[in-house]
Amino acid sequence: MRIPKDKKYCSSLEEADQYLDSVKFVPCPHCRQTGYLIGHGFLKGYREHGHEKETRGRRFFCSNRHNRRGCGRTCPLLLSSLMLGFSIGTGLLWKFMRLVLSGKSRKASWEALNSGLPVENGYRLWQKLRKGEGRLRTYLCRKGSPPVCNADDSLARLAAHMSSAFSSSECPLSAFQEYFQTPLFI
Repeated sequence: MRIPKDKKYCSSLEEADQYLDSVKFVPCPHCRQTGYLIGHGFLKGYREHGHEKETRGRRFFCSNRHNRRGCGRTCPLLLSSLMLGFSIGTGLLWKFMRLVLSGKSRKASWEALNSGLPVENGYRLWQKLRKGEGRLRTYLCRKGSPPVCNADDSLARLAAHMSSAFSSSECPLSAFQEYFQTPLFI
């Protein structure tokens, strides 16, 4: 297995467990020391629906205990189907984006998802998408050129580019985070 450096996103908890087996050979993203990262538990957060907590990834600790030269900081390995700072996942955001771009209003699109969250969350996510679309487009151009799209809306062109770049994926937003190892929103 090839050991990825500075891995921030994985597709499943099984992949995170495999990463745990090889983490001793990975440099710490903070201090760049190799051999000091150890598993440090799971990252938990609320589910999209309900009030139960779910596992959102793993945490790693750069050990500075017992005369080790690590920095003592932690770093996460997150599931690519989730977004940092949000309880909703990339799948729900992708559906919301597709509904709005098909002609529905943002309010009607958010209510059609039955997320159980206030419509303000949908407006906030839409603003984040608008604000970060230049950055996302820059990353996508590294993977391939954009397809021909006659849409007037720049987010529609972004969605078309995402779909073509990650055509084999069910959720292009999740595939984006895993492929580029960067969050959708910063």
